[in-house]
Amino acid sequence: MIPLEGLKEYMRKEQDVFAHARFLVFEKLIQNIVQIGASLLDACVLAVLDRRDVYGYELTVNIKSIIEISESTLYPVLRRLQKEGYVVTYDQPYNGQNRRYYSITDSGREKLLAYRQDWQEYKTNVDRMMKGDVEYE
Repeated sequence: MIPLEGLKEYMRKEQDVFAHARFLVFEKLIQNIVQIGASLLDACVLAVLDRRDVYGYELTVNIKSIIEISESTLYPVLRRLQKEGYVVTYDQPYNGQNRRYYSITDSGREKLLAYRQDWQEYKTNVDRMMKGDVEYE
């Protein structure tokens, strides 16, 4: 039994533990959301490139039609995808300037297939939850 004089301190410590636990759950949720967002953006880029090679601005316009994003966000994603071997680039002259085109690689197509499978699973689970088909413990 906790003595009355120690109850206030005990309650403060318990609140700290619960607050910390809530923070950890929230932090994990945010990490998952950020990860889903990053993976979704990667998947969208690879999906556009799977249809045909496109230059940077055109790719940005395609992606912006479904996700609100700036060019300054997209180019680091493209560099990372290139570094990971999912995308290659080449330059093509256009009206006296070079346009940088992006092309998906075979490993990029494999990654896109994995993203598509993950998306179907994620979408199915969210659809089940939205329809109330999920039992809660």
